Amino acid sequence: LISTNPTRETPSIGSAKDQMTKLALPFVQNIGQTSDDILYYSHLQNGTVFINNDGSFIYKFFGEDDKTIAFKEKFAAGVTTNFVAQGKNPTNTSVNYLKGNDPSKWRSNVPNYETVDLGSIAQNINLTVKAYGKNFEKIFTIQPQGNLDDLQITLENIKSLDVNSKGELQIKAVNGLAMMSKPVAYQE
Repeated sequence: LISTNPTRETPSIGSAKDQMTKLALPFVQNIGQTSDDILYYSHLQNGTVFINNDGSFIYKFFGEDDKTIAFKEKFAAGVTTNFVAQGKNPTNTSVNYLKGNDPSKWRSNVPNYETVDLGSIAQNINLTVKAYGKNFEKIFTIQPQGNLDDLQITLENIKSLDVNSKGELQIKAVNGLAMMSKPVAYQE
């Protein structure tokens, strides 16, 4: 544990966990180390989020009793107009995958990015994503003349949806419960 605490006090376990939830996590570009339909992925503290080549997201989280909670989020059919996923802000690190005995399947210097820009997911609506701690954040930028009705999202492999008293979306998936935080809107 590295601390920037000027009093040189040892941070508590609680504060270390709090700091880890704010830790930015990179998106790894897929250049053959996983399924061909995956463009980028990020390993969160509680699972992995995959960005597919059709603009959808697959969430795989660790639930109770070591069960995997998995579901897919995608934009309504016909809404994705000019989907292009592009890693932005390269990190100072890269990843090497040296699995198995076949060097032709090894991948070295795989690039990592702070964010992924998914471009236009609907007319005048752009999407950028970033990851940190246990969170996958979607930032929708709505341009003038953008229509929120065009932003339609579907979830697959779920049993039910509910909004709790905090405004969080509770997603009951086949093997457990996942939460999406209450949306925040602001204008620059």
